[in-house]
Amino acid sequence: MAIAYTDKVRLSGKRKRLENKLTLTAIDIPTLQRQEMICNHLYAHYDMDAVKLMAVGGDGGAWVGSSFDFCGVKRIERVLDPFHIKKSIRTAFGDSLPLREVFDRLFHEGFEAVCDRLSDLLFTGSTSERRAKRHCYNCLNRRRDEIVPLSERGLPFERLGTMGCIESNIGKTIALCMKTRGCS
Repeated sequence: MAIAYTDKVRLSGKRKRLENKLTLTAIDIPTLQRQEMICNHLYAHYDMDAVKLMAVGGDGGAWVGSSFDFCGVKRIERVLDPFHIKKSIRTAFGDSLPLREVFDRLFHEGFEAVCDRLSDLLFTGSTSERRAKRHCYNCLNRRRDEIVPLSERGLPFERLGTMGCIESNIGKTIALCMKTRGCS
């Protein structure tokens, strides 16, 4: 599932609505066909020639970043979704670290600011806990350039939003698709 949008509009409090939202869903499509499908839909819905920056966010799956390779946008910034980062760290290191401090440093200073602290804990706990910690650490290390939010990267753009609210949109879309078909 992919969701594309041009902006977010504040509704009330922390609630926001995606502006010019395009939702794409597909099951079991080969990579090349998925890339072409996404590209075709984006060009049909947006003026892609006017796009100066495309932010591609997701859970870290390789398919996410490669799905937008054919879009022809010169500047693509990949962003690892904070929801998934926090979930992974909370699951692997939650009992061992002051999470608020770790998240603050990670999202403002990057992986380098917390890697020593995380690596000190890689060999503590049961076998399954050590495995979860190594997996989390390795995933963050591989995607270190995608962790810091766009607004913290020093990009030459005035207004950069967060990638938030995608998970709720995905959840609502999938629930709607299933409920209208009598599934649960």
